[in-house]
Amino acid sequence: MLEIVVNPVGASGKCRKLWEKTEPLFRASGKPYRVHYSTRERGIADICAELTSQGSDVDLIIVGGDGSLNEAVNGIRDFAHTRFGFIPCGSGNDFAHSVNLPKDRKKTVEMILEGKVRREVNVGEVVFHNESSFLDIPNRRIVEGRQECERVRRFNNGAGIGFDAQICEEVALSPLKEILNKIGLGKLCYTIMAIRLIFTMKMLPLQMTYNGRTISFSRTMLTVGMNHLYEGGGFMFAPAADPTDDLIDICVGDQLSRFDFFRILPYAFSGKHVKFKGIHLDKTKEVRICTEEPAWVQTDGEVTCMSSDITLRLHSEKMKMLV
Repeated sequence: MLEIVVNPVGASGKCRKLWEKTEPLFRASGKPYRVHYSTRERGIADICAELTSQGSDVDLIIVGGDGSLNEAVNGIRDFAHTRFGFIPCGSGNDFAHSVNLPKDRKKTVEMILEGKVRREVNVGEVVFHNESSFLDIPNRRIVEGRQECERVRRFNNGAGIGFDAQICEEVALSPLKEILNKIGLGKLCYTIMAIRLIFTMKMLPLQMTYNGRTISFSRTMLTVGMNHLYEGGGFMFAPAADPTDDLIDICVGDQLSRFDFFRILPYAFSGKHVKFKGIHLDKTKEVRICTEEPAWVQTDGEVTCMSSDITLRLHSEKMKMLV
């Protein structure tokens, strides 16, 4: 039985339309399947938690974008018995790009229906050691508050603190993304926010502890940990990232002027930003990042809160992929 989870409002309603065009392919196959539509009250994470908590094998298929996939990976309760597939529908589709998914939707469906595990990939985790200024997405507002905690949130593509996360936070609060999504220009909203933040965002000192050493950076704007190749609509911040190598790839931009950052950022679409002074790359199994003051944190472009103390690591189990 295929368990298919659809985000009907994803990409401004395009996900529902995509599923309506795709369902006949599943119906024609004769293979049994059930469709679950997410709602605000019963989200993708809730549905995935229910489906993967039975202790039996399940083929879990997500129809949605990177945000939907992030909700799914945070909902999965039993990776050993879950085989994962997806049909991309979003403004970025970085996960689909990273795993080189066919652009032909029919070929993707055929891969899913074949039921073969094609790869096993790492799943990343962010451990929040403290939290503050929570983002309340449905009500489009920021809720002030602070608490010590040990909360964990998983990610597929990558996670970041600072620049890329603040872009995601501002996009989440802006009505512009929904407008641009309707005309197929959803990525443009991120570009607009990025340009503005390059000139206005505060540079932060931070410390990173990994591989038995602590490194201090004095003026950072960008700090990301990558599991897959792409994030943020096609940026290759860590061009050597490999979701099967059991390592997180770190990229830090330090002591760059605003003009430098503006000049270097376009090179990140091809991974050629690494040639510039001030770009630091490394690999590790786990890294603790402490900033001088709280900054927004993103996981696959999803932002929930600010933090000044996080750990990036890999989940103990890998995800079995049908695509």
